[in-house]
Amino acid sequence: MEIFLLAFVTIFLAEMGDKTQFTTLLLASCGAARQVYLGALSALFLATGLIIYLGTTLITFLPRKEILLVGGAFFILMGIYTYFKKQKQPSAGEIKCQRRVFIQSFSLVFLAELGDKTQLAALSLAVASSSPLAVFLGAVSAQALNHGLAAWLGRSLYNKVPPVRIKQAVSLLFLLVGITIVLLEI
Repeated sequence: MEIFLLAFVTIFLAEMGDKTQFTTLLLASCGAARQVYLGALSALFLATGLIIYLGTTLITFLPRKEILLVGGAFFILMGIYTYFKKQKQPSAGEIKCQRRVFIQSFSLVFLAELGDKTQLAALSLAVASSSPLAVFLGAVSAQALNHGLAAWLGRSLYNKVPPVRIKQAVSLLFLLVGITIVLLEI
């Protein structure tokens, strides 16, 4: 249960203010929030499942301790990177609303999520925990809630939380998780 909660909190916070969340938010502002949500959630489900499968396959070929140390270092670097990165969110003019909003949402979110920090975080947690199913369930539950908020509550919710505070929380969480993984493996 702990790894589910760790994955949930980590992915939920990391997804706040992320480009995939803003893609969902902007597409939902065109209408059809339900189709946008289902398209985004399908893409996140597939992308997260693929990355966790890759991680659990990778561990059968490489030594676990080295993978965990690299994963811990990744979290620390992502914490530093997230803190200093200036993130440009897509504007409504950059995303055109189409009639096939489910397919558009699925495609945009899937492509944006590949190699994203949340995917790499899920990969690292799956390898570190030896419980890929709990990581997967925690990650997709967090993404479902996060993108649900984006699709249904829209811009009003996110305008109330300063993006700098979200960024600081994500940075701190990444640093804490990374330091914990490294210290447990040394």
